Amino acid sequence: METKVTPIFSIVLATHNRPDFLKRALDSALSQSFTDFEIIVVDDGSTLDNSIVMAEFEADNIRYIKNEKSLGVSGARNVGIDNAKGNYICFLDDDDALHPAFLERTKEVMEKTDDSIGFTFSGVMKMFSDENGKLIRSEKSDHHTPYSQEELVNVASRIGASHGYCVKRKCVEKVGGFDINLRKGEDTDFTLKLMDNGFMPTVVPDPLMFLHKHHLPHLAVNDSQRLEICELLLARYESFFQRHSMAWVELASFTQSLHLEQGNEERADYYGKLISERGVTRDMALANVGCS
Repeated sequence: METKVTPIFSIVLATHNRPDFLKRALDSALSQSFTDFEIIVVDDGSTLDNSIVMAEFEADNIRYIKNEKSLGVSGARNVGIDNAKGNYICFLDDDDALHPAFLERTKEVMEKTDDSIGFTFSGVMKMFSDENGKLIRSEKSDHHTPYSQEELVNVASRIGASHGYCVKRKCVEKVGGFDINLRKGEDTDFTLKLMDNGFMPTVVPDPLMFLHKHHLPHLAVNDSQRLEICELLLARYESFFQRHSMAWVELASFTQSLHLEQGNEERADYYGKLISERGVTRDMALANVGCS
């Protein structure tokens, strides 16, 4: 059912053939302590029936959109963006879940930002399950502020839209949505596009997103595809990376390591030379954000 008023938040929930996970994700979205939001469920061409799940959630703030054929995660999220009414747009994958305070804490941070800030991301709780779906362990990953802007850029360059990501709608309207030609790396591309246009990140420190690591099929990407994605991003955002050495050296070092694994010594040496000329090592970049 369509919402009657303009909400503060729009939660875009893309789903494909995982009705059981969809129910958990919807439950988490509807359990928010801050209640001025809408949920846009984009069914990306599922062949499994979601009608039973959706029938359990007859709420005024839920809209259900069915893509007749799969557009991929980028296309599905773009459909959600195009239909979003909120000032802030958040992304929720069907196999993940939101902490009840996610919107409340995100709003607190967002309201303190100026026009230079385009998006926020939060800490996460990674939930690891066995092949039977039983939780076997969890792993907390939060953020210890304050970060410098360069540190924030470096962290944001390597997190996905499932990491408690929330973007101002006016920023998306300026830069456009996700690249539908990318079936992997679309999150990084979207983040780099925002930052390249001057919309910087800030962080909601607490772990407010539950990332469920399960045994159901994921999109498989081989090293050749990873190389193609890395080199595409390095070329597409060359001017941005010239201004942000920490983020560049991490991606360039990863690209170099993939070339080495593929036996492409000439290309690996090429990246090694570029990295040396920058005078910033990958260990230095990671040390600046407290990672290893």
